[in-house]
Order: sequence, then structure tokens, then C-alpha cells
Amino acid sequence: MFTPLNIAARERELHYILIKDTPIPSVPMHWHSEFEVTYAVKGSFRCLIGSIEHEVTEGNAVISISGEKHYFFPAPDTKVIRILFSPDILSGTPDDEELIRKVEEALKSSTRTTASWPEKGKKEMQELISWLVSESGDRKSPAYCLGARGGVLIILSLFTRYAEPIDSEATVLSSDDKVMERIGKVFELVASSYDKDISLSSAADTAGYVPTYFSRVFRECTGMTFYSYLTMYRIAVAELKLVSTDKSINEIALSSGFGSVKTFDRIFKDKLGTSPLRYRKKMRS
Repeated sequence: MFTPLNIAARERELHYILIKDTPIPSVPMHWHSEFEVTYAVKGSFRCLIGSIEHEVTEGNAVISISGEKHYFFPAPDTKVIRILFSPDILSGTPDDEELIRKVEEALKSSTRTTASWPEKGKKEMQELISWLVSESGDRKSPAYCLGARGGVLIILSLFTRYAEPIDSEATVLSSDDKVMERIGKVFELVASSYDKDISLSSAADTAGYVPTYFSRVFRECTGMTFYSYLTMYRIAVAELKLVSTDKSINEIALSSGFGSVKTFDRIFKDKLGTSPLRYRKKMRS
């Protein structure tokens, strides 16, 4: 699912957009051309970037880069600040295309969260985000325009400076725009029909591929198999229902696309390390 951002004229001029204190809903895996920094103001959340899962605790942040597939598991009680900005923010500097490439390369094969940063680095990032939020009411001010651009650049430099290499083949997977558009239709299919039986063949038909070729393309685009993505999405929906509704475990299992409570309980424990009932009690307490 490609999600272009509707950035206002002033924000487009600044090459960034700030989303303040938003909860995290359930959204399908998606990508966009902007970098995205998500900072946990309250609570914690989990996200998938490529095929790597990250947990972001309160006071920490995570970054995804341009064109990278990412997914946020629903966390209704968590509040985050999102800062999205175009790679063009680095334009206008000497060898800007080379700089953008180097920044992306540095982040592709490194840790994405601030969890291992020194306290000095975390504090600097938190102060910059706090300033961006507190001053955002006067976006027409030249001082704010300069400060916002500079603040975003420093935040990006901090992520690059403190990035630690990881041993993983999970990197940004480039695909033709037409392929992404086809896979996007599969994301939409899952989002609208996760509670129904979705076969590999029906997903392949939606993308316009034969099943064997679809399986390979889907894995290349997302870093996971189609059934892994479908299961992940159903678990995310179930998590949200467990926390935000009083529906029985049986109702949630069936309405989230699992054939039985037994199957739901087994998969939920495998993915989250606890039973659905204990998860509900823990989250509500």
C-alpha cells in the first residue's frame, strides 16, 4: 500500500510534516517516499520495518527510510509524535545525491531505535522534538522555518551517528512501482477481508500473478511470506479488540479470521508469548 502524504504548502516548503500525540491504529504494511521518525511520548509500541520487528518504549524513537515497508502493531493507549520528511531536505548541499545515498546506506543495515543510544543523544533528540512541537503553532515565522529544518536535520544526523550495525539481510527492498501497486492491492484485500478465508490463490489473483510467482514477489517486497503477513495482520486486529472491546475470546478469534479458539490461542501464544486472556488482563491493568 503506497501512501503518499498530503503535505500542506508550508510543510512542503519545509520538506517535513509533524503529527502530534497520535494513537497507533492498525494499518496494513505500507511505504512512502518520506523518512519517518516515530517517538513514543506515552507507553510503548511494536513495529515491523522490512522483516525486522522493533519494540519502542516510552522516551525512545524509531526511524524508517524512504521507500521502506513498515507496519505498526496497534497500541491504542500509546501516544506518539511522528515526524515525516522528504529526502529532499538534504538537497542544496554539496553532492546532495551522494549524501542521501550514504545516509540511507548507513541506516539500512543498522539498528533503527534509540534504545542503545547514550543518554546524551536521547536527551538531545527529545529536546529537539519538544521544540518542534511547542513552536509548531507559528509555522509562518522565519525563525521557526529555519529551526524546524535544522531540527529535523540534527535528528537525522543523530540516528546516523548512533546507528549500530546489525547482522541481517533485511534491508530496503526496491521494487518496480507497478509491482508495488499490485502488492498494494493484496494489502487492501487483507485489510478488508482478514476475517474471511483468504487463500494464496485468491491473493495471487488480486495481484494479477500466478501463485508461485506471487509468493516470490510478495516475499521480495515485504521480507515475509503472504501467510506470515496475513497472520501478523490478524493478530494485530485481535490485539486491538482484546484491549478496546469486551468481546469474548471466542468472538475475537472468529472475527479476526482464525478458524477456532484453539488455533487462535496457539498462534497468539507463539507470537506474543502469552495467552489472549492474560494479554487482555495485562494491558488493561
